[in-house]
Amino acid sequence: MNHLPLTIKSFCQRGETHRQQHLPCQDWAAQVSEKTKGAVSLCDGAGGFARSGASAQLASRLIAEYLIARFSNCLTCSPVTIQHELTLLLEKEFSDFAAFHAISTKQMACTILAAAMDVYGNCLCLHLGDGLLLRRQKNADTFQIISSPDNGITGNTTYLTMNCSLYRHLQFFRWKDRNTQEIYLLTDGADTALRGGSTGDIRFPCSAEFSSIKSYLISCKIADDASIAAIARLD
Repeated sequence: MNHLPLTIKSFCQRGETHRQQHLPCQDWAAQVSEKTKGAVSLCDGAGGFARSGASAQLASRLIAEYLIARFSNCLTCSPVTIQHELTLLLEKEFSDFAAFHAISTKQMACTILAAAMDVYGNCLCLHLGDGLLLRRQKNADTFQIISSPDNGITGNTTYLTMNCSLYRHLQFFRWKDRNTQEIYLLTDGADTALRGGSTGDIRFPCSAEFSSIKSYLISCKIADDASIAAIARLD
């Protein structure tokens, strides 16, 4: 039996504020794998929007599926083409969802974090809004930041699906490096707990296992939803 030469993990944790208010976690993760490649996406629904959790769930699934189905194209097409394709995909699906439920598309607001890689060292990442993308090289003792929180015009706002120009603000990264071992995705709650905010140092060592980081987040009892995802090569 053949096993995928990658490992993909995710953990979504409801924040203490949502727990006290009997509200569900608004973070959603989705993962897809296929032979020699895998993808994971993590979306954070924006509090205060009625359908933000649903939008995070829908966006995470659509993006993970897109990165696998269009993996080869993402490696060769221009970034503008990828941004355009994803904008059309998300806007159509969100508009259809909003029409079916008789709501405004403005109620479908979430951030986007996503990563995909294959066994040959090809890596892809997407980012919209706050949250953090990290990568670790093989045998490295530090994490490298791929993308930091991308806030809106003012410091207390952020770019969200259906509330900004996706085509302009959806960031796309790609590279090929066989030494890239892991890519981590952190929502803003996990970013704050693990990094101490946008200018803080990363508080967990490269040697930390995913389960250890998960346990640390649980012990912090963070007010905000705090979620992480990771994709790693096994070699």
